[in-house]
Amino acid sequence: MQQSTIKLLIANDQKLYRDAQKLAISKVPYFQVLEVAISFSDLFEKLKNCSPDILITDDVMLQESLLDYIQEIKNLYPGLKIIVTSNYNDPNYLIKIRQETHGLLVGGMITAEEFIKGIEMVSNEKNCYWHQYIWHPSF
Repeated sequence: MQQSTIKLLIANDQKLYRDAQKLAISKVPYFQVLEVAISFSDLFEKLKNCSPDILITDDVMLQESLLDYIQEIKNLYPGLKIIVTSNYNDPNYLIKIRQETHGLLVGGMITAEEFIKGIEMVSNEKNCYWHQYIWHPSF
């Protein structure tokens, strides 16, 4: 049985991270990057013109926090699954992000395989959380 295409939108203001994510995603034949956004305003523009299954977004872009936009994203695109990447370690902040999204990948040491595993888990209606080398399949 052939896997259906999983359509993705990447939002990150750092080119290195965007390129690394696109490279990892390109290795999976049933993943398709529809758009790339470099700010939250750019993200909203891109969302108007495409219908991704999953949004992979950084939690902070150009000094703006996802927490300021998450409810609007969820209200406008209720079926959109959201995976957040973060480099913050504040437990209260991370708990809030986890409550609002389907996946949270914390820290720069995540491997491409773990990144792909997180996308696949979220696409299969599971939540994922990765922090300090520990996978938590749901939260």
